[in-house]
Amino acid sequence: MASALIVALSLIAACEEPVEHETRVDLTNRVDRAEQLLSAGKAVEAGAIVDILLGQYSDDWRVHDLAARIHLQQGIRLRDDGLIEQSQAELLQAVSAYQKATALVPALAGLYTSAGNAAVMAGDKQQANVWYRDAIGLDAEDVRPPLYLAQLVFDENPAEARELLEWVISMDSNIAEAHASIALLNAIDGDAEAAKAAMFEALRSDRGPAIRVVQARMFRTLGEPGRGVEILLATEYHGRTTEAAASELAACWEAIGRPDRSAQAWDDCFGANAHRTDAWRFALNAARAHLEAGDRSGAARSIGQAEMLSAPADELAAVRALAAGQGE
Repeated sequence: MASALIVALSLIAACEEPVEHETRVDLTNRVDRAEQLLSAGKAVEAGAIVDILLGQYSDDWRVHDLAARIHLQQGIRLRDDGLIEQSQAELLQAVSAYQKATALVPALAGLYTSAGNAAVMAGDKQQANVWYRDAIGLDAEDVRPPLYLAQLVFDENPAEARELLEWVISMDSNIAEAHASIALLNAIDGDAEAAKAAMFEALRSDRGPAIRVVQARMFRTLGEPGRGVEILLATEYHGRTTEAAASELAACWEAIGRPDRSAQAWDDCFGANAHRTDAWRFALNAARAHLEAGDRSGAARSIGQAEMLSAPADELAAVRALAAGQGE
């Protein structure tokens, strides 16, 4: 009787193992299919697969990771289309999905790095800080987490940022962002020679618009805003009309005492990004600069643009108050 029971249990176990194996193979195949769709830019189709998988395999980190990346891709697309609020909602869902994924697989450094990037995009710096540090603890040879963490803590903890950046460069001396960030830290410390030397190293690896913006800020910090203007005006139009570039170009013009050119920088930024639902911010920046330059008609035009984009009433009122004060 006992031997018969053992045989029966063995048969049951033998039957269950292939079922479990087949189930996980099915999961892997469906995840792979969703990955292919996502890579092809078909986030909606990939999401349909993931919605089913979430109901069946909520205990598998790969499903939540895939869900996070779908929300992230959708968030980026919506942002590029100018739908900022919808984009933010997708990015927050990406962070939520990454929280589930990291809870299920606590020892995968790349996952934590990706999660940190999503958190930065969603504006959750505290969560990004935690995830980047987790990634560093899991893989001390990956240059990405310390680089991203350095950029995250740059303003609030420059000493730690410098330490992280130097660590990155010790692992890979060709990381332009690390050299450029150190250049800016040196400029803030007032060491012009060290700042320019570090920027030279950055430009050896990357001469793109993002590095040029940092270079312009470095020169402005060193008291040479004219050099910053030259650098950014030499950048092609698309590169200098991003929010980051326009902000730095406007700041350089302000430092030179040319608010009229600062207003032009923001006007150009608004023109290039008028499709964004938050483009009213650029219009109001232009309005403030126009007012500082004494150009009330230019300010009125920019205020009207902001109003058409449903700028918050308090923001409009503040700029109108500035205009009214000038008219008295």
